[in-house]
Amino acid sequence: MSKNKAKAEPLLERGEDSKVRKLDHRTRYVPPDTESAVAAADAKRMAKSAMPRRHEPLDTSFSMDSHSMRQDRYAMESGTMDQTLSEAEDTYGDFSDDETQNYDHSETYDDEIGEDSGDGNYTKRSQRSMRFHYSNVSENTSFGDSSVIIKQQVAWGCIGLSAFQFAILTTQVLLCGIASLSINPTIGPYPDAFSEWGGKNAYLLVEGQQYFRFITPTFLHVGYLHLLVNALFQLETCAYLEREWGFSQWILIYLISGVGSSLAATALEPDYIGVCSSGALMGLFGARIAQAILWILFETKNEYEGQGSIIFDRLGGTVCSAAVVFFLTFLSYIDFSGHLGGLFTGLLIGSIIFSSEIRDRKARGLVRIMGFLGLVLGGFALLLKLFYFTEFDEDLADACQYFRNLYVEDYACECQAFDR
Repeated sequence: MSKNKAKAEPLLERGEDSKVRKLDHRTRYVPPDTESAVAAADAKRMAKSAMPRRHEPLDTSFSMDSHSMRQDRYAMESGTMDQTLSEAEDTYGDFSDDETQNYDHSETYDDEIGEDSGDGNYTKRSQRSMRFHYSNVSENTSFGDSSVIIKQQVAWGCIGLSAFQFAILTTQVLLCGIASLSINPTIGPYPDAFSEWGGKNAYLLVEGQQYFRFITPTFLHVGYLHLLVNALFQLETCAYLEREWGFSQWILIYLISGVGSSLAATALEPDYIGVCSSGALMGLFGARIAQAILWILFETKNEYEGQGSIIFDRLGGTVCSAAVVFFLTFLSYIDFSGHLGGLFTGLLIGSIIFSSEIRDRKARGLVRIMGFLGLVLGGFALLLKLFYFTEFDEDLADACQYFRNLYVEDYACECQAFDR
């Protein structure tokens, strides 16, 4: 012990406190005259343990002392963000626009204390990483809340999808012309164009083996009024969901819900031609409802702790959006069964995806099994009905002639996208 003490004293004279602390840790010997150094090291470790969790907002500057950092953290948790920012500006000066922009940042922290740089700041060496995600959600939007994890800043998927659907509808109108309001009240092409461009047609899907019709109706709209309503929700509600979930989860839910919508509409209403783009939107709403219910009923992992209540409080907006989209079923060529099929498909696929954040392993496995069984059994029942228990109207083989029989006068067949 005397040997270790002899080594410690010269280090103290040179002011190398961190090395003394490590030596003391190995030898279990704390000299009386190093109590202040040990206390300072403990204070630094406590400051480090007070760092906010991943989903909590964090100031872009790491130079604040531990006391101010803990005050900011508790103020943010209690919902007094504006007051905290005001106090921070008084202390550290006004923040520029660049500093207040939210971003995705990574910083590393050492298990050991850092070295004092002389101005109260500490340089931290990397051993274990903590990743903090920041959202760029405006406080003026109905969804703005920095306590929710955002995986991407711009909803490029929603923007690209809306542009693609607009391009398809505009091409149809240019090739086919706009039908009269008595035929298509949504300001769109003649309805035979829906079948020609891959819309819902049970006869061609089964008898013609055109299985691409399980997915292509998802990208078609009856007219510009239909597209306008869908685009409003895609660029507002659904865009926020993409930013929160990330593009991969968002597009997966959208496409699977679109298939479920087309399958339900084709199996339950096989004698009509139509589109199913709104059904895919209903799937996104259904997945959001599943996420809110699961995260409020079950305890989630630390990363998403407390977000279930926030999402559940906002669920009213999602339900209202779904109700508005449901009203589109009163328009021609839009199936009510397709909306229901998309909604329930979204609920099931959402329960599978978002159950991954449930803390309890048994509950997580049970929810996944139930969601998977619901998808498989529901899909199998609808396919069985469609292929073995449905009689098709043979007039659907020629969509042009089918609609000429419905609209005796003023119906023109000028739009054929696929050769027969």
